[in-house]
Amino acid sequence: TWDPALASTPDAAQPIQNVLEPLIRVAADGRTFETGLAESWDYDHDDLTFTVTLDPDARFSNGVAVTTDDVAFSIADWRTGALFGDDYAVISDTTIVDEHTIVLELSEPAPDLELALSRPAAGVLPANYGGRTRADYLDAPIGAGPYRIRDADPAGELVLVPNPVYHRPDDLAFDTITVTAEPDDVTRLSTFHGGGADIATIRSWDIPQLPSDRIVRAGPHRLTFVGLHRARPVGDPAVVDALSATLDYPAMADLGEQTMSIPYGADGLVPPERDADAAAALGQAELIFDASDRDHQQLAEILQAGISREGHYLQLSGLASDEFERRRADGDYDLILVRTGAFDTKADLGDDAELIPLVAHRAAFARQPSVDGFAPGAAGTWWFDDVTHTDDAPFEPDREASEG
Repeated sequence: TWDPALASTPDAAQPIQNVLEPLIRVAADGRTFETGLAESWDYDHDDLTFTVTLDPDARFSNGVAVTTDDVAFSIADWRTGALFGDDYAVISDTTIVDEHTIVLELSEPAPDLELALSRPAAGVLPANYGGRTRADYLDAPIGAGPYRIRDADPAGELVLVPNPVYHRPDDLAFDTITVTAEPDDVTRLSTFHGGGADIATIRSWDIPQLPSDRIVRAGPHRLTFVGLHRARPVGDPAVVDALSATLDYPAMADLGEQTMSIPYGADGLVPPERDADAAAALGQAELIFDASDRDHQQLAEILQAGISREGHYLQLSGLASDEFERRRADGDYDLILVRTGAFDTKADLGDDAELIPLVAHRAAFARQPSVDGFAPGAAGTWWFDDVTHTDDAPFEPDREASEG
């Protein structure tokens, strides 16, 4: 999809943010911000205003200057987004000062507004979609990002080439980016092994098949939660506290070394002191999960080991995807494992469940030795650390930076 409002996965978001530039970008350290289309910004916490000054050199790839009219129009579009619209609802109004300065008026304090303005959902669009309907625009979008679309076949390849009027030309990392959609994990990895791809997305179970210096890991972008149904005995607050105390974060950390997960309580977030006896409050319960998700199978086994004691048993039910979705939608579960975006944690279960975060998931890529300078997020995406690794400096995860 080219719709920023629906960009909830790395595969969707990276092309979008290479074409549609946001006002702000996450910096290479994963914890601070740098300029996108905004040359500068100022958050007045007392007046609840966020003033943005645009880079005067910013241009859409058709040569038209980016102005505050485009920003005001874009904000109105972001607010209607099905997945992320609520993140921009705090912007109650906009005041255009001049063609390069706009004031965002806030209805309440918004400490994460910079992050929201750096997301793929916040790509700046031309006002009135450049004279087209929204649907026609999204069929062939014009953006102010580092690349523009040369060819886009929904059933084939996407070819991106540099935006000739990009305002930061030194950030252009590639002459051409060709993206081929291959949903089959085995085919994708075999194509990479055969030299048919420079870079390939990989799954956690592909990692043992690759040399460590060929793997580039990105920062976390999705979370797995265990949900406890509030209308069932497991939803009692005392039971929720008891389950929290049984979570085996060290085991999750060991799992993370084999996969691309980071225990949510690993760095900076201290989980409650583990108390295995607290599992007695759970009684007997069933945990359902999607059996096609291999990481969730392993997480379910870790939860079972922490909870199951004589007379206190957690039954694991790995379900086919359609059956899992049916039971999730019907609220037919005691406990459930769900994976969802870090900014829409209630999207899957609504208000039916009390959610406890378990692990954050990271995307990962395989790279050929010839792609020495590849870094996820080279002029790219908000959740990626800017990590390059060479044969002389093999990649090692930096949890603090990636979690930041």
